[in-house]
Amino acid sequence: PNPKHQILKTLTTYNFKMEDQIDQSKNNQSAPLNPKESSLAPSDSLQSGRPLLQETSDSIPERAWDLIKLLFLILSILLGFVLLLFYFSFMNKLPQSTDDFIIQQPLIENNDFKKVRMTNGMNVLLTNPNNDYENAFVSLTVGIGFQDDPKDFPQMTNLIKNLLLNGSHYYPNDTYLESLLENYQGKYDYVVKEVETTYNFQIHSDGLDELLNILADALTNPLFLPEIIKREVNVINSQTREFTQIDQTQGLYKLLKVLGNPKNIMFYDGNDYIKKKNINYKNLQKKVKDYYKKYYSSHLMAMVIISNQNIEKLESRVIEIFSGVQETNTTRPLGSQILSPSDYPVPLLPDLKGRIYFMEGLNQTSKLHFVAETLTNINQTTFSSYDYFRFLLVNEENDSLLSRLQGMKLASSIHTDVEYEDQRKGLVSVTINLTEYGINHIYQVIIMFIQYIRLLTKLDIKETLYNQMKFYSNFTFYFKTHSSSDPFEELEENFFDRVVEMSENLMNYGPNHVLTAGKVWNEYNKSEFMNFLTQFEAQNLVYVVESRKIQKGDKYQKVNIKQLNGTKKIKYVDLAQESSWYKTFDTRKQDETLHEYQVRKV
Repeated sequence: PNPKHQILKTLTTYNFKMEDQIDQSKNNQSAPLNPKESSLAPSDSLQSGRPLLQETSDSIPERAWDLIKLLFLILSILLGFVLLLFYFSFMNKLPQSTDDFIIQQPLIENNDFKKVRMTNGMNVLLTNPNNDYENAFVSLTVGIGFQDDPKDFPQMTNLIKNLLLNGSHYYPNDTYLESLLENYQGKYDYVVKEVETTYNFQIHSDGLDELLNILADALTNPLFLPEIIKREVNVINSQTREFTQIDQTQGLYKLLKVLGNPKNIMFYDGNDYIKKKNINYKNLQKKVKDYYKKYYSSHLMAMVIISNQNIEKLESRVIEIFSGVQETNTTRPLGSQILSPSDYPVPLLPDLKGRIYFMEGLNQTSKLHFVAETLTNINQTTFSSYDYFRFLLVNEENDSLLSRLQGMKLASSIHTDVEYEDQRKGLVSVTINLTEYGINHIYQVIIMFIQYIRLLTKLDIKETLYNQMKFYSNFTFYFKTHSSSDPFEELEENFFDRVVEMSENLMNYGPNHVLTAGKVWNEYNKSEFMNFLTQFEAQNLVYVVESRKIQKGDKYQKVNIKQLNGTKKIKYVDLAQESSWYKTFDTRKQDETLHEYQVRKV
């Protein structure tokens, strides 16, 4: 039956009953009063002339007893009130488990979740995947990352990440954890990102309790021995050397780091060398400990455990093991160098925009990059302009930008990426992989891209398309399935990746979004998306051509990627002066008909 009809039927029935009662009450009031049945009729005692109160020999003791019972009742109420106050005061000092949240998850999974908010502020989420997996998965996220490194010592968060589990009070041997994981077929992975650090583990369930004890002791009593610090400094510098070597996929990334505003924290990627000259490792040990005590506070930690163990027993063990982790009054820095909006250093200075840079590439594929400065996409739990823009741009349907470029043999593919990002702004790149013909017609590709952005701006069904994609994303998420033929090892990898993602989401978004962040689309925000598209207008973009085969007739000078290590002598073409297309599209007087681009109205 239709629920709406059922509700109306119930309400109608209820109204009918009320009307019957009212009618019956009116009838009773209009009926003649029978003195014998009325409560207002004289009582037998009055009619007989007997007194209402009759004194007897035992009347006084009875009233005294009633008084005693009344006093006892009052005292009991007062005592109960005091006990309640004591109870709640005592309970507030105990670790509290709360279930006042909803975890949205795929319908087929039906996992059990338990959120624990420790008295020291640490957030823990326990989940039982309702399966027979023998392995457990643990991820701890700390709300501190390389954008929070002190200016006088880069790589601080990376160094602490390497040191933390290399010796503690009860586990001083720096190889103890590796031995445990080896004995229980486990593995680990530590990652430092912009504003968080994660410690991730997979281990057989039989070794889970010991792993948690090692982790808790490391968080409570790390040793940070000078000889271990010296070793890890060498390890970090070796890793940095490998990272800074020329990579065929990092040309744009390195160029933007050179061109970008050095005052903006987003261009610090945590890959600087630690200057070993004149290092006093005793002093460095003190500096590491001070930084650790300040920022490795329990209220800046979030931990997720996936295990087939009883979730209530696991909760008790977690509370017992991690209650001793220290809590400080430190506020999560989130890139502490980011100040108020008026003091925020813009990533791209105005004189960089509207210019096209030609860079010698290292691989055979020629690329055209469009770079725009947009609002950040970090920690977005509502509308994501970037996700919707990416969908509209890279789709391969007929009359899409890609299909037109392919049809004219100008390009083979399109993809988008976020090159740099902080808590306020981000640099979004659109990369078009050019063909041999396309590299000789760069300006034509640029014109078609700008035309497409203007088409998106004028498109009047953006919200309709978004709502369709919102429905699709929700459907895909809630009806996600796992094939029974999937290899067990792949499912294990999925759980390892999932616990990492859940831990980071718990830190950045809260428990309600641990599974849906970045997967389920939210309500459309028209003004936000229009502002996003504005950043891709011609005069707001930085253009980069990366190729080994650049047309000789263009007015430019090649910039070899090897020259990008510290130099800022980059040659460019100012489109406002060197190219007629920029002036054409910068004025609003041209014909609105798109050049060499037919638009089919949907």
